[in-house]
Amino acid sequence: MKIFKYPLPGLSVAMEISMPDGARILCVQTQNGVPCIWALVDPSNPMIRRGLSVVGTGSDVEHMPQD
Repeated sequence: MKIFKYPLPGLSVAMEISMPDGARILCVQTQNGVPCIWALVDPSNPMIRRGLSVVGTGSDVEHMPQD
């Protein structure tokens, strides 16, 4: 297992990123003004597209994806 960082393409409401199947998101923070996700991954797993929603603190949420 390894920890990988995934810079996000921006702060859109919904997006998809590629990461190994089974990745576990550890935290979301900004680094040098860029929003990033850090995840525990097994790089030998096949890559999948994972949907994400970014919502600001205090914002209304109309729809959140279900797992």
